[in-house]
Amino acid sequence: SRTLAFDRAADLYRRALAIGSFPSEGEVALRNEYAEVLMRQGRFDEAAGELQRARERLGPGVDRARLYHKLGEVELGRGDVPAAAAALENALADLGQPVPRGRSHLLLSNLREIAVQLRHTYFPVRPARPALETERLAMRVYSRLAHAYYFSRGGLQVYWPHLRELNAAERHPPTPELGRAYAGHGRILSVLPWFRRAEGNERGADALHGADGPLNVADLRSPNPVAARFVEAAVAAGWPRNDDFNGPAQEGVGFYQVTQKQGERWNAARAYLHPAMARPNLRVFTGAQARRVLLDGGRATGVEALLDGQAQTLHARREVLLAAGAFHSPQLLMLSGIGDGAELQRHGIAVRHSLPGVGRNLQDHVDYVLNVTTRSPDTIGYSLGAALKLPGAIGQWRRERRGLLTTNFAESGGFLRVGAGATRPDVQLHFVIGIVDDHARKFHWGHGYSLHVCVLRPQSAGSVRLRSSDPAEAPVIDPAFLSNPADAALLLAGARAARAIMRQRAFDPIRGRELYTEGVEDDERLLQDIRNRADTIYHPVGTCRMGQDALAVVDPALRVHGLQGLRVVDASVMPSLVSGNTNAPTIMIAEKAAALMAGRG
Repeated sequence: SRTLAFDRAADLYRRALAIGSFPSEGEVALRNEYAEVLMRQGRFDEAAGELQRARERLGPGVDRARLYHKLGEVELGRGDVPAAAAALENALADLGQPVPRGRSHLLLSNLREIAVQLRHTYFPVRPARPALETERLAMRVYSRLAHAYYFSRGGLQVYWPHLRELNAAERHPPTPELGRAYAGHGRILSVLPWFRRAEGNERGADALHGADGPLNVADLRSPNPVAARFVEAAVAAGWPRNDDFNGPAQEGVGFYQVTQKQGERWNAARAYLHPAMARPNLRVFTGAQARRVLLDGGRATGVEALLDGQAQTLHARREVLLAAGAFHSPQLLMLSGIGDGAELQRHGIAVRHSLPGVGRNLQDHVDYVLNVTTRSPDTIGYSLGAALKLPGAIGQWRRERRGLLTTNFAESGGFLRVGAGATRPDVQLHFVIGIVDDHARKFHWGHGYSLHVCVLRPQSAGSVRLRSSDPAEAPVIDPAFLSNPADAALLLAGARAARAIMRQRAFDPIRGRELYTEGVEDDERLLQDIRNRADTIYHPVGTCRMGQDALAVVDPALRVHGLQGLRVVDASVMPSLVSGNTNAPTIMIAEKAAALMAGRG
C-alpha cells in the first residue's frame, strides 16, 4: 500500500509540473517535494534531476543551500560520490561557510575522525545561545560531506553493506577486489537505495535509513537491565557509546535495533510474502524440496521438485531464481550438472555447464562465547523463580506487547577494533541475557549471561561439496574455521577485550563464575578453549560468489555465468563476508534483484 501511495503521489507531482506557469517559489517547492517522493522510491537519478532544475530557479542563499544539501544526499544515495561532494561544497558556499581545501589531510582512519576534524576545523565554535537554523544546516552539511570524503577514498564509488544486526548496516568502501567484481556492470554498484527501500525504521528516515519499507525496524520495547550493564561496563572499559551502528560510524557499544513490530519478530515472510499471498500470480508450495534445475542447452527452463512426495516439473517462462542459501544453492547447481567437472563426475553427474567456483569460497563469522553464571533474576534461565515469572510475562506481552517476551536475547553489543593497526572494527560482540552453550543445546540449571565475540572479516574460507547425487542427502559443509592463524589471533584479542568488559564494576552486583574459563589467565589456555568451542554464528556466504573472474559463479546482475534464465538471489552471491549480520544485506540483494528483473536496477 505504501508503494502504491508513492506511485500515485509521484504521478500527481508529475502532472502538476506539466501544467507549468508556476511562480519561481512554487515550482521550487513542488520539485523539492517531488524529489522527496522519488527518493523514497529509490529513484535517485530522477530525484537528482528535479533538484537540479529547482536549483536553477534560485539565487545564492539559504534556500539554495538546502537544495544543494538534499542534492548531496541524493548523489550519495545513487553512488556518485564526487557529485555529492560538489553539491555539499556548494551548500557551504551559499551558507557563507569555509569550503574544505586540500582533502588529503582529511583521509583519516575512520569516518568519525573525518567528521570531527571537519566540524572542528571549519565550524569550531558553538555559540552559547541556541544554534541558528543556518548554523544547524551547516553542521549537517559538514557531517554529510565527511561521508562523501570518506567514501571517495581509493577512487571507489561504492556503498557495500557491512552490518545489520537484525537490520543494521555500516556502509563502507570495499576492497579494490570487491570494486573490480562490480566493474563489469557498467558502473560501480550502489546498494544504499535498496537498503533504504527495504527498511521501515521507526526512528524515521535519513540519508542512511529508510522509514517506509516493508521490513520494520524498531528499538527494543523493554530493554533488559543486564544488557544495560554490559553497555555501562563497555563504556567504562574505554569503548565509545554508539546508539546507531548504521550511522556515520560503526565502532562502539550500545543496544541493537531489531526487526520487530509491536514487540514481535518481523521477518522476511511477514514483510514481503504474507502481504502478497492473495496475488493471482503467486503460489506457495510448503513441504517441498527442489531437486535440480532443468536445462535446455544453455537455458534454464524450470525446476524438478518433490511436492507431497511426488516428483513434479515446474516450468519457467522467463527465469529460474535460486534462493536456497549458501549451502543449498550451490548444492542445487551441482545436482543440476553445473559446477566443477571433477566434483560432478565423482558422483556420476553429467557435466552440463562447467563452473569450478560453485561451492567454493564459503565464509562465515567464527564465534566464541564466554558464559558467566549469575543469581540475577533479570536474566533468562531455568529456575523456580523464572517459572513463576513466566505467566506474568506472557500476560504483559498479550496486553501491552512489552516485557521479557519481547527480547531478542542478544540485546546489546558492539563493534571493536582489537587487532594491531586496525582502522575499522574487526570484531563484533553480542551480549545475551542468558547462558548460550553449544547453541543452547547444553542445559544449565540456573541463570547466567553470555558474551559472543566473532571475527568480522575472517581470512579462513571453506567449501560446500556434494555428499552424493541424492538431493535428499545433506551436502558436505567444511567451514574451515581458524584454518588461517590470523583468525585465531584476532579471536583471542577479542576474547581478551570481552573479558575486560565483563570485569568492570557494572557487573560486580551480579557476577558469578565463568563456565569454561574461570581462572584462565594465560593466552595459551584461552586460545585452546577458543579452538575447542568456537563455532558458527549463522552467517554463511560466498559459495556462488559474484565477480568476473574464472571462479565467479554469477555476474553483477546475479545471472549465472554462461547460462540464460538462471539467477542466484541469496547470501551465497556475496564475494566477501559482510562485517556484521547477514539478514538485511540478503534482503537488500533481493530488492536489487527484483529491480534488475523489472528493468529498474
